[in-house]
Amino acid sequence: MNKIFKGILGVAILATMVSVSSCTKTCDKGYEGSDCKTEVRTKFAGTYSATDNPGALIYSVTVGSGSAINDVLISSNFSDSYFVNNVKGTVDGTTLTVARQQPDGDNYFVEGTATLSNKTLTWNYKIINATVSPETSIAYTGSWTKP
Repeated sequence: MNKIFKGILGVAILATMVSVSSCTKTCDKGYEGSDCKTEVRTKFAGTYSATDNPGALIYSVTVGSGSAINDVLISSNFSDSYFVNNVKGTVDGTTLTVARQQPDGDNYFVEGTATLSNKTLTWNYKIINATVSPETSIAYTGSWTKP
């Protein structure tokens, strides 16, 4: 009887360990944190001091909330006021992605990605001129830091 009890107890302990370890919480898209109530985009929000190259562009730019839970709007002074309208971005974890778009409807497009680390966005993006055939582009790297 003692061997049977030890066997049942061992199985019960193992089952408890498996059920506890598989009980990790998965947050809905766009949320993070221990309670899954913190919007992922909040860590991107703020005003940044930006430096982009080539051209040694130095400017200030603001990132704010967009319409969807994982969207952000980058103020029109993106790339030293290259655009008149805001640029839309999508956040996922520590990555901000700007899908190909033409903010001003004038055949000048932007696309790129940035990674957030310690209040700094490290950018790789390009401005595309589609007013000519074939289209041309300039690739930029940037470092945006917020206080």
